[in-house]
Amino acid sequence: MPTRHLLPIFLAASVVFGWSDKCADFKLPESAQYTASLTDAVYYAAGEEVNITDPNGGGIITNQLPAFCRLILDVPLPGNVTAVSEVWLPDSWTSRVLAVGNGGFAGNINRGDLGFQAVDLGFVGVGTDTGHVGTAYTLGPLLDPETLLAFTSGSALVTSSQVAFDIAEAYYGSAVGTKIYSGCSTGGGQAMNILEKHPDVFDGVIGGDPDYWHSHTVSGQIQFQQYFAENTSSYMTAYQWELLGNEVLKQFLDGVINDPRICPFRPETILCTYGQNKSECLNPDQVTSVKKLYSTWTDINSTYIFGGYFPGSESGLGPEVSADNLGSFGAIQMAGLYTNNTDWVLADWNTSAPLLDLLVDSNPGGWDNANPNITAFISQGKKFLHYHGFSDPLISPVSSIEWFETLHSFFKTYTTLDLAASYKFLPIPGMDHCAGGRGAVSFGGQGQASSGYPAPKDAQHQITLAMAEWIEKGVEPALITTKWATSETTEVQASELTVNFTRPLCAFPAFAHYVGSGADENKAESFECY
Repeated sequence: MPTRHLLPIFLAASVVFGWSDKCADFKLPESAQYTASLTDAVYYAAGEEVNITDPNGGGIITNQLPAFCRLILDVPLPGNVTAVSEVWLPDSWTSRVLAVGNGGFAGNINRGDLGFQAVDLGFVGVGTDTGHVGTAYTLGPLLDPETLLAFTSGSALVTSSQVAFDIAEAYYGSAVGTKIYSGCSTGGGQAMNILEKHPDVFDGVIGGDPDYWHSHTVSGQIQFQQYFAENTSSYMTAYQWELLGNEVLKQFLDGVINDPRICPFRPETILCTYGQNKSECLNPDQVTSVKKLYSTWTDINSTYIFGGYFPGSESGLGPEVSADNLGSFGAIQMAGLYTNNTDWVLADWNTSAPLLDLLVDSNPGGWDNANPNITAFISQGKKFLHYHGFSDPLISPVSSIEWFETLHSFFKTYTTLDLAASYKFLPIPGMDHCAGGRGAVSFGGQGQASSGYPAPKDAQHQITLAMAEWIEKGVEPALITTKWATSETTEVQASELTVNFTRPLCAFPAFAHYVGSGADENKAESFECY
């Protein structure tokens, strides 16, 4: 059983018989700027079962972690909002701190990454519910403007991280070294928020599949759901989505599209022929909608929204466009944040009226983080690693390409800074939204290890360790990502799994290319980035 300590505890701070006692005796350091209260402390020995359940998500069950102390905190924020945050302190500390991001609408603590991405790698880990309680799809609490602002402004994450820095120094009696943030999806948007609005907090930022231009993300999601609305001739069954995906991928020997931008797929190849069973092919209206899905999205007034999805994302797109999916990320927000009409449904969108203008003008909580002026961060020599799964069915990978191009254009036009020395964009062929997929998709991104996609614990295979080396030693990341041959599981370490194939992660605009001449196509060294 873990050693649990309910606070307050009145023991002499000078009497420490071991890490368990240190965890029990620990009292928060005074801070002039930030305040927090410690509500609970739990010590776990190495290999002891960590079984933390959370009905809203964010739980963890494992016996694979090293020894650590788990502190649970209340962190007051502006507007009478209080975040619940956790700081996990490993017995064996590398002087590094990792803050982990959230998913969806937040509302719970990302404990999987506190375990597998932080303490398992020797980092102090910090995570927060951002000031409200709920699942990734529970919007209700964010209808309160102050609660929404605690989430979208980054104040909950940044304040909790500052508290964690103070705690680490007091707990270990030595200074904090490298400070890194890592997040994907909403967590990727939080990464962009840090770059733009909190440039002094972290030494390195890792942001994946980022929801950084939130108004455009919501508008695009609602639009593509309309393309395939139920009770229309464009509606597609789950089988038809599977059929479409198989037709796309059969062109590729390993089922992975390296660069979908040059994929020549035509959905007309599965257009129904005369007399064919209509459930086993696509009708002309379905083909038209699929082509729209892959094309640039514009609003009714021709305002640009986003580039379309890539071929290879079909297996995930089906559930996202299903009329039964009330978990439509866009529809939920239209009913709450953007229209103040809790009865709003997709059918209420007047397709003859611009939608994006409404979302941009509203921009609740200042959720958009699309400003390319991140000079305050880059000018300090800090590092940003940005990645995106090129089979992402939630947030178009084109959005990340556009961010890359916009960023380079801004820095070339308005600064003399060397952006390439601080920023790298890593496309991940065959990766779905943040984790999973047909490609080599295990490299230590947010949520990967806790979803069953662990990475070997070295800087060549683990993005957080690669970031630390880039910051501390100036060694640019040269990551290798892995596809496991066996069923991935959080109950085993990467060292116990069998490798199917590996690939280098190339910095955009480069992609991995096979060198040929009989080289082993399952090994990363058989590919070059160009």
